[in-house]
Amino acid sequence: MKFINTTYFIFILIIVTTVNINAQGISHPWHTIDHGGSRTSAEGFTLISSMGQEILPKGSQGGFTLEGGYLPGQQHYSGNFYSVDLSFEQNWNLISLPLLLSSYAKSDIFPVTASEAFAYSTGYVIVDTLHNGAGYWLKFAEGNTSSLAGVSIATDTLDVNDRWNLIGSISYPIPSTNVYAIPPAEIQSLFFGFSNNKGYSLADTLQPGKGYWVRMSAKGSLVMSQSPLVSKATPFSVKQSTIKSNSKIDVNELLHNSTSITFRDYTEKERSLYLSIPSEHQIQSFDLPPSPPAGIFDARFHSNTMMEFFDVTTAKKVIVNVSSGKYPVEISWTSSLLPYQLVIDGTTISLNNDGKYTLNQPASSIAVIYTPLGKEALPTEFALEQNYPNPFNPVTAINYSVAQEGFVTLSVYNTLGEKVISLVNEIQDAGFKSVTFDASFLSSGLYMYQINIANPMTGDVLFTNTKKAVVMK
Repeated sequence: MKFINTTYFIFILIIVTTVNINAQGISHPWHTIDHGGSRTSAEGFTLISSMGQEILPKGSQGGFTLEGGYLPGQQHYSGNFYSVDLSFEQNWNLISLPLLLSSYAKSDIFPVTASEAFAYSTGYVIVDTLHNGAGYWLKFAEGNTSSLAGVSIATDTLDVNDRWNLIGSISYPIPSTNVYAIPPAEIQSLFFGFSNNKGYSLADTLQPGKGYWVRMSAKGSLVMSQSPLVSKATPFSVKQSTIKSNSKIDVNELLHNSTSITFRDYTEKERSLYLSIPSEHQIQSFDLPPSPPAGIFDARFHSNTMMEFFDVTTAKKVIVNVSSGKYPVEISWTSSLLPYQLVIDGTTISLNNDGKYTLNQPASSIAVIYTPLGKEALPTEFALEQNYPNPFNPVTAINYSVAQEGFVTLSVYNTLGEKVISLVNEIQDAGFKSVTFDASFLSSGLYMYQINIANPMTGDVLFTNTKKAVVMK
């Protein structure tokens, strides 16, 4: 590529430029939208926004740097021909592409894998072509380390949506504080990586070639940079990756001071959940990303969090969902000064002291109950929970809450509206309830289960609700 040796060009109008980058036979288009103009430099070729923002150093000899005004949709690349060593675990991995490549076909980059590549939109979708900036689930039959060669990426701008996003990384390790949201989008969660032994875990550093989860408040853009962005003369503000709160917190310290419940399956894979008293940091900070693809061991609270908070003055029950574990599964916990109880298929265990419990087969119901001293744990409102697991074969658990004594009926219907089984048909006292639905006599398909709770004296309806369940054989 030949560059004009001049100090700068000034373009008065808003422009859109496309520059083809060629290095060691690798070509990649770069797009920028710049307010007010651009300028070039012969020092390895540099494109700087007219606002004067110089975020990356000018290109070194034989390299190049491209910089712009950090507007949504841009990509900002800087680098030389580069090689990154990537390590993959046996089984599932969250991966990404940290380099500009000559081919983005999954079959060219990862010719030997044990699965298709899964991207995430509103759910998981199989993709044949991978992209910079995105994260993917990919399964390998054996753990391995390989080298990926291409053009390095020092800064990138990613399109994100108003939900959980599976994002990639750049060519260099960066702290999560070097990831910025472009308003109106804001970062609403911690960053989560994944390992087979520990599952989802908090990520303070984003490593090249790995994928990460982050949740956003609105559709917009994220900027990740090898160097912290310089705030002066930016055309608009950016927000650093921090927990939304009025003060800094040490997340690991908060987890350490909480009561933990750890699930370890037969293959020694662990998943940990936490119990704590209310905190200003509880809202959204500890929400977990979407469940992994089927077959990956996972444990989470029914609220899709890794930590539940309990008001010491109020009784509360939370459901625990465990899926795809290899049994037996050992449950262990750290002691608590608060009167937490672990309830497994009707068996109640105090968490006041360190302990263990072994599940030889999947439980139909696992819950944590907190009851203030001198009070009985009772629900404050009626509720019907989503059955778990779902889809299922052939057994699932349905949890519901009865806020006051009532005549309870809980029945299952097919898509024609025909009742196929009655699970509950009796007067019940107030309390947290659970019933097992065994669908071994039913064919695969969609079913509805409906609860009706009526005043046992007058027959007045107190509560009714319907949910869907999927039998998959």
